[in-house]
Amino acid sequence: MVRGCRHLAGFLLLLSEMAAHVTRGTTPYPDATTTGEPPQYATTSTADMFLLSNVTDVDNQGLLYSDLVHEIMVDIPATSTVGDLVVDTTTLQTSNVTNVTYVLMCCTYDVFTLRTDGKVLLTSELDFNIQYSIPVAELDSFGAILAAYVIHVNLTSDVTLYKDPDGLCNTTSFFVTMEENSNMVSVDLGSLTNQSLSGLQFSLVPGGDADRFSIDPSSGVITPNSPLDREEKDTLVFRIAMATRYDVTFATVTVTVTDINDNAPTLVETWSSEYILQSTPINSIVGLVRAEDPDAGENATLTYTIVAETGEEFSELFFINNVTGVITVISNFKVIREHIPLKIRVLDNGKPPRFAETAVDLSLLPNEAVGNLTRLEVSVAEDVVIGTAIVNATVPESAGDGTIIYTYVMQDPSGLNENYFDVHNETGEITVISGLDRETEPSHEFFVEPIADSGCDRQGLILVIIKLEDINDNDPVFEHQTLLGTVRENTPIDDPVTVIPGLTVTDKDFGINGSIELHLTGAGSNKFAVNSTTGHIYVNGALDYETVQSYSLNVHACDRDGMPGCRRASARLTIELQDENDNPPQFSQEDFHFFIPENSTDGAPVGTVLATDQDSAQYGKVDHFIVGGGDGVFRLEFSSGQLSLVRGDLLDREAMSWYTLTIRAQDRGSPSLSTSTNVNVTVTDVNDNVPSFDDDALRHFFTKEPIRTLENLPAWTRLFTLSVTDPDDGLSGSVRLDVNSVRFSVVMMDNSTEHWAIVNTVTLDREERGTYELGITATDMGTPALSRSITIFLGDVNDVPPTFLEPPDEVTLLGGSHLGTLVAIFDVEDPDVNGTIQYSIAGGQDGLFGINNEGVVVLNKQLPNEVITRNVTVEVTDGLHLTITTLRVHVEDGSSMDSLEFEKENYNFDVFENSTPGTVLATVNVSSNQLVQYSFQSAQMNQMFVIDNFTGEIATRRPLDREEAEEHYLIVVATESSVGPRKAYAAVSISVLDVNDNAPQFDRDAYDVDVLENVTVGHTIVSLSTSDADVGENADIVYRRVEGGDAFDVDPETGEVRVTDALDREAAGMHIIVAQATDGGSPPLHSTVTVIIHVEDVNDNSPIFAQDYYNIGVPENNDNKQVLSVIATDDDIETMSSTVLSKRCRQFHNRRADWRHLVILQL
Repeated sequence: MVRGCRHLAGFLLLLSEMAAHVTRGTTPYPDATTTGEPPQYATTSTADMFLLSNVTDVDNQGLLYSDLVHEIMVDIPATSTVGDLVVDTTTLQTSNVTNVTYVLMCCTYDVFTLRTDGKVLLTSELDFNIQYSIPVAELDSFGAILAAYVIHVNLTSDVTLYKDPDGLCNTTSFFVTMEENSNMVSVDLGSLTNQSLSGLQFSLVPGGDADRFSIDPSSGVITPNSPLDREEKDTLVFRIAMATRYDVTFATVTVTVTDINDNAPTLVETWSSEYILQSTPINSIVGLVRAEDPDAGENATLTYTIVAETGEEFSELFFINNVTGVITVISNFKVIREHIPLKIRVLDNGKPPRFAETAVDLSLLPNEAVGNLTRLEVSVAEDVVIGTAIVNATVPESAGDGTIIYTYVMQDPSGLNENYFDVHNETGEITVISGLDRETEPSHEFFVEPIADSGCDRQGLILVIIKLEDINDNDPVFEHQTLLGTVRENTPIDDPVTVIPGLTVTDKDFGINGSIELHLTGAGSNKFAVNSTTGHIYVNGALDYETVQSYSLNVHACDRDGMPGCRRASARLTIELQDENDNPPQFSQEDFHFFIPENSTDGAPVGTVLATDQDSAQYGKVDHFIVGGGDGVFRLEFSSGQLSLVRGDLLDREAMSWYTLTIRAQDRGSPSLSTSTNVNVTVTDVNDNVPSFDDDALRHFFTKEPIRTLENLPAWTRLFTLSVTDPDDGLSGSVRLDVNSVRFSVVMMDNSTEHWAIVNTVTLDREERGTYELGITATDMGTPALSRSITIFLGDVNDVPPTFLEPPDEVTLLGGSHLGTLVAIFDVEDPDVNGTIQYSIAGGQDGLFGINNEGVVVLNKQLPNEVITRNVTVEVTDGLHLTITTLRVHVEDGSSMDSLEFEKENYNFDVFENSTPGTVLATVNVSSNQLVQYSFQSAQMNQMFVIDNFTGEIATRRPLDREEAEEHYLIVVATESSVGPRKAYAAVSISVLDVNDNAPQFDRDAYDVDVLENVTVGHTIVSLSTSDADVGENADIVYRRVEGGDAFDVDPETGEVRVTDALDREAAGMHIIVAQATDGGSPPLHSTVTVIIHVEDVNDNSPIFAQDYYNIGVPENNDNKQVLSVIATDDDIETMSSTVLSKRCRQFHNRRADWRHLVILQL
């Protein structure tokens, strides 16, 4: 609180400045805090960052106050709970002033509180979506502002809080793509979570490829730390944590790096024929170019072309296969050219495309250069046995003179044919010398040149083409032996399953031998299907995550389309189902019923209303809410379902005996699913209500109006009835009634503890005793028992009318007497004790006279100045009878004489009760030159007081008793002795002061109470009640125990008798104590009463045998005979006090049996 007007303006300016800090949300320096226990803080002045609008005066105080503002950043866990420390403001002080105080200024979001010791604590749960800022002002002892702090609260949810994230199951998987070599690549994982981002925090789990990326903790956007290179690694895998206020879940992120065309093709092989004859057949292979590209997809798809040179067009002679790079002849040669530089370009399909170029040198020779060309083509199975002669590459013997020698004349395209085949020099027989493999080289082409040994004629070349026929000698091959597939449950049939990496199977064989059939085996394989052509996996049945979370399958590949003789291969396929929010929460039972005592305090547990959800992760997390009923009495912990009492002050079984709450269980899916149930809470009774008497009995108690009855009624006559109720339940609501007099008793009516009659046990005699003061106590049967007592007066019937005691019959007044002039005083007696005396003036009398309840008659208005005698009728009634008397009022002319007057019209005197007779109170007199005589107006006034006729001195005639009458009223008449005497009247009021002449009186002659022996220390067993006829300090009562009962004590103020030590009925079944009540008079008076306490038994003792053990001998062959009688005792009552047990002989006839038998007796 700001103290003093001189600080108010600055206070308001500072408040507005701090509000600007909070609403602008300025970002504090990140290194301004350190974490720890307790956290340490650093401050930084940011006044130079502020922009104050509409500031025209450089001396504006707002600028000065902005210099006082410091900003602080505090990190606290988002999982902090109510009562946790946010910041200790005493550590923030920057000044050296002592005795400073701190106050919250504004904008505390109703979640923070500042304690007197300077600690800021949480008062409710935090919200991830709010950036909290707490403005705090530092004041000196005069209320002047020393400094102000804006404390920014940063909510943290650190995955390192979880000790073993790798040991936890992923709740989901993310498959994302990123382009290589890009500096502007990011993926928003938050948009893929299918749930609200409210309160969700993302973080990377160390390990895998996590160090290659960064993640935004709020949005879930991941960004590579440096450009990615697909050629280096095309798939990156790491894990993330998604934390909320309540828990953390983990997910696997698989990043597929997509290719860009950042690599040109690279030439890896070129080949060309040594020479080409003019007669070379069309489609003959004469060259080869092969290149590779490390890119992927279209970026790695290569196209081979022949580049036209200026002035030359070789594309009319040669063709290059744009896919394989094989160069073939496409035209008959018309020209001869020994050197042809054929330029080849290899171009990829990227955008933009990249290329590489090379030149293939070819030589075109005439046929005469090498002779005629013979073409020899043969087919052979690829598994032909080594040494097998395939074909003879020969020419007719007439083709030359002498012996012909056969030999290779040029390299074949692969350059390896000499390793596979041998050409016999003499016969030209071609033999297999190495294993052939169609999958490695589907055909072999080479030239054999026959040469005559004469060397005269050159023979034509023989082109040998050996084509290999395929056999089924290769198994199908899976590109990846382990495959992982993911699919959401409830995915429709025929929808694809995402498999990473893709299912790819190859077979190097050809035709039917390379045709592959795929099928699935394993538990649940019927839920899926595989396309043998594409390798895609499809859903083929209903999928339910709650039934099966994953399937472990085998993918089998069979070539020859699965026909007999096929070759096989298999791979492992794991298909993980991704959960969907398709199950609403289910409560553990249809409805709930709990019980809670009505005296339970705040925080008391009621029960657990827990629902579970078969779904997983967020879908399976259930929050519980009270959506109806309860009237704010209960609180439901949203995650555990623990129902507890929050407003114990509202719990009252008598007002509300049961509550029906509607509880909704709602999962955290998006959209969420929910289920509701009813919870019935029955409030059980405790004995918290004292019995209550009916209104009529209470009226007699408060007004002390006696209940009328007749004397001489026979014993056991019903004198009056009353009702007693107790709103508690069961025994706590059952009541018994007691009276404190042996002359009376109580009788239950209608067999109901609510209706009772008071009866006399002896004949009552009014002359012996006219009034009885009955103490009636109603006690319930609860534990502990509660009681209420009232006192009712019982008296005779009102059968005697009131009687005036020496009433004044005439008085004289002067005309013109003013309003309020005392006229007369009347007094009556009524032998009945239950009559209520009321005075009144009968007739009109023009309202001239009035009388009060004390019998004092006064003028209600000024008396007319006319000589007249007025008859005033005075009535008195006791409520049943009426008595009348007449007062004659003589009015004398007061206009012609001076009035005789007392010094005062009204006198007030005090006197102590029990003063000795003759005690002088005071003197009243008038001023007159005549002899004056003083007297009381009526003789009745002379009973208690006496007046000196000549001096007017008033004194007591006998001792006064305040308890009998607290006030006395007198009328003094002063009369002159002259002829035609004048008279004067004065009213005298005498108050009787109390002295301590009455000792306290207990409401009972003795107290007799019961108490269980197991009651706790402090238990109240009875309340003593006393009365004292005195008043003031003389009636202030103090209680104490004066004798007996060390286990009990008496409360000095309330008179409650309480247990101070443990009770044991077995040690002492009855206690007698004497209690004393002492008043506060001087000297004090006291009285005592006896309290008899009966200790009632509880079963707290076990039976005890007379001996610890028994040793007996048993003759053999004495079946069914008593062998032992034991006695056990129990100190408790009304239970087993002695027990006789017997054990008879059975089966002791075997002589060889062990004679020792242990008998254990247990009660």
